[in-house]
Amino acid sequence: SGEVGAMAPGVRLLVALSVVLVPLARGLASKAKGRSTMAPVSKVLADRGAGTRRECDTLVKRGRVSVDGEILRSPTRRVPASSRIHLDGEELLPTPLLMALYKPKGVHSTMGDPLGRPSLLEATPSNWKRMQLHPVGRLDADTTGLLLFSRDGQLTQYLLHPRNEVEREYVAQVDGDALRGDLREVLAAGVETSDGTFPAELVEQAEGRVRVMVKEGKYRMVRRLLANVGLPVVELHRVRYGPVRLEDLGIDVGEWAPVTGEAVEWADEVLRRGRGQEGTARGGGGGEKKRSSSSSSGGGGGSVGGEGDGDGGGGGGADAAAAGG
Repeated sequence: SGEVGAMAPGVRLLVALSVVLVPLARGLASKAKGRSTMAPVSKVLADRGAGTRRECDTLVKRGRVSVDGEILRSPTRRVPASSRIHLDGEELLPTPLLMALYKPKGVHSTMGDPLGRPSLLEATPSNWKRMQLHPVGRLDADTTGLLLFSRDGQLTQYLLHPRNEVEREYVAQVDGDALRGDLREVLAAGVETSDGTFPAELVEQAEGRVRVMVKEGKYRMVRRLLANVGLPVVELHRVRYGPVRLEDLGIDVGEWAPVTGEAVEWADEVLRRGRGQEGTARGGGGGEKKRSSSSSSGGGGGSVGGEGDGDGGGGGGADAAAAGG
């Protein structure tokens, strides 16, 4: 008991120190976290599509920008990235992680077309490029429906990569017997194409129309699958990509909307998991992982750029010709 009594003052000292030091440590951690989300107001403006950094510098200097109700005149003033920012009295919202476009027919899935054909450059707001939003894969010019835009290259790569099996759902108007009894089994077993054999899930079938789901985005894949089972596609419309459903967005042809709710929570979780794995790989000397990640930080490019019923490269065999390619 004497030994315990001798230690008691030391224990009491430790308890007293913890009462002071733990809140202090938490406060310092909170401040560090706050600093990590701070940026010059001109950069935050540019990230929200207000213009180039130089243009945003000028906007701030002229007193046209307010942050959380305070007019700022120094472009280098650091502010929280989540601040409420107004330009000439109009609020500039943070760039969404994902935007959705209801792509019209005849629009090519490129940000500008050297032949002068209608492209996404004309179909989307002019500030999307400054907001670093890029299309997640492509849709064929004749295909309508849901086309996602992302501001995060890592998320784009996840959505496009075949190993992640992100579901894409289409409604196709077809020639041929769409009500054939063996169609579900034939599609599930896999259909041979010039790129390999790929399965699809038959979601719904009706006279002259089928609804199918695929988990990979090869060039004109849905058109070729259906053409190769005797159902050439007349019209094709994408209605879902992962958890994002076109019908939930409340938009018409040519309109766009931010992706919100459970779908964007899912995307946030994808990023958290991916960055956690990347940190683990780097901690273990995973140089290859680092190179892979950095290569995906651009606009959804690489070998998966011809995703969906895309205009991109790949394909082109007999089945593509049968599908109208």
